[in-house]
Amino acid sequence: MLPMNIRFERACRNPVPVPHVRLLWCPRPDLKWTCLHPCRMPFDLARTAWLFGRRDKICHARLRRRREDKTSHASAEGGPFALRTVLTRLVKSIPKRKRKAVANDLESFIHLFERYQSENHAQPEIDWDKVSVPRSEQIVQYKDLNDAEDVQPLHRLAVLKVNGGLGTSMELSGAKGALEVQNKLSFIDLAIRQIQTLNATEGVDIPLLFMTSFNTEEDTNRIIRKYAKGPTKISTFSQSRYPRLDVESLLPIAKPRQDDRQTRYPPGHGDLYNALVRSGTLDRLLAEGKEYLFVPNSDNLGATVDRRILRHMIETQTEFIMQITEKTKADIKGGTLVDYEGTLRLLELAQVPTQHVEEFTSAKNFKIFNTNNLWINLPGRLMAGDPSYRSDLYTVTSGSHVVRNEARVFETIPLIKLGDHFKHISQFDKRFKQIPSIIDFDHLTVSGDVYFGRDVTLRGTVIITANEGQVVHIPDGCSLENSTAFSLLSSAAT
Repeated sequence: MLPMNIRFERACRNPVPVPHVRLLWCPRPDLKWTCLHPCRMPFDLARTAWLFGRRDKICHARLRRRREDKTSHASAEGGPFALRTVLTRLVKSIPKRKRKAVANDLESFIHLFERYQSENHAQPEIDWDKVSVPRSEQIVQYKDLNDAEDVQPLHRLAVLKVNGGLGTSMELSGAKGALEVQNKLSFIDLAIRQIQTLNATEGVDIPLLFMTSFNTEEDTNRIIRKYAKGPTKISTFSQSRYPRLDVESLLPIAKPRQDDRQTRYPPGHGDLYNALVRSGTLDRLLAEGKEYLFVPNSDNLGATVDRRILRHMIETQTEFIMQITEKTKADIKGGTLVDYEGTLRLLELAQVPTQHVEEFTSAKNFKIFNTNNLWINLPGRLMAGDPSYRSDLYTVTSGSHVVRNEARVFETIPLIKLGDHFKHISQFDKRFKQIPSIIDFDHLTVSGDVYFGRDVTLRGTVIITANEGQVVHIPDGCSLENSTAFSLLSSAAT
């Protein structure tokens, strides 16, 4: 009997499969085999070995695609399996000293790609009929904020400058933040001096962080080295390094042993939460008592710490604040806030259907512009809304420190992507009767109206998508391992 996931391209007498999928009994190692997975990936049978003293030869099926056909099978499906196969080959072609970092980035990218496909399956594009201008009660006016004279909240604040972009629009080859602005001082210099002045004036210790990219890391470190002996804590961490994909095949444009900047890109703001966690920066900030994070772009000199906004965030226990302003004619490319089915959403130009671009860019219809000045409640947004911190992945020491559970085999931090239904703490708590066991878990993407029961166990990669009008209930005691569900456990919404 042939193994269920393997088929012959030629006849072979009496092959006997061993339990491991990648090991096959076969007296003729020159045969070609093809996987029955939709990718139809051909195997090359190579290397013979003696097993248990028998004269039969064992063939090690290596997942090595034929060169002349290395993209056709994968691109036909364009799915995560094909992408993972090609990315694995790229990782193996990279020098060993770089492999771990690259592999972590690529694993994160695969999860992002899976999320894109699952959400695109549930809702391929924006329904323009559901887009409207935000209502007045959905926007907090700055003039209505209370005054804030107390400096104590500043002790709980850190400032993070996003500094991953190049100045290509200004015909610069280096980091935009390294551009000299005044008196031979760059955007980075001025950002550091602003925080130094604030710390000295108010008697506080606000740390300054820069989220760099592989494009800007060298320039950024070169500048901040000048302030190494200063009183202000300055540090950097890098965002991920994701592969560029071919628009048709949805496979990386990079070839093996090719790891140049033209085949990669930095994700920017979309990688902020992931980079904070992956780099250990989040744990370090919380250990230092920093609960709030102000996140502007490095080239925005008008973005300064505002005590009134910080006070509002603390008093209202708001998890996330975006500073907005009125759109001008020069702001047609930026994102704007819209009301989508009663919920505020940031809508970018790339998401807008072609026939509605003119309406979207008009300052008459959508008057709000996103300044990219963000305020984040670290415990509220990144911990309370992240199941991992309440799960068996972490334990509490006798000194009340939250530490990683030593029982977890993998060093990497699981990636958790929860949809809009989970974004508020009240909704989050309502949808989890109990946080699932994730000690052997790698990635979770949840999109739509989903509820989790008690004693649920997640292993490997799990993707759960509830289509519009459907509710997914994960029952008590359920165990999901490497599963993808599209409303398979659903009942009609009432």
